[in-house]
Amino acid sequence: MKNRMIIVLRDFMGLSYEQISETLDTPVGTVKSRISRARSELRELLCKDKEHLFTDYVK
Repeated sequence: MKNRMIIVLRDFMGLSYEQISETLDTPVGTVKSRISRARSELRELLCKDKEHLFTDYVK
């Protein structure tokens, strides 16, 4: 659930790291690491069993 929320706040709502930090009452560094981790997990889910389709486009 944390991963979904942080992706929504950053990538869909366009909030800055500072805004997300204030919203979640979490340090900015933690926000950045959670976003990175959430994007990696999302990438794995999207590429699972379809690596040949996405590996050239998703880094």
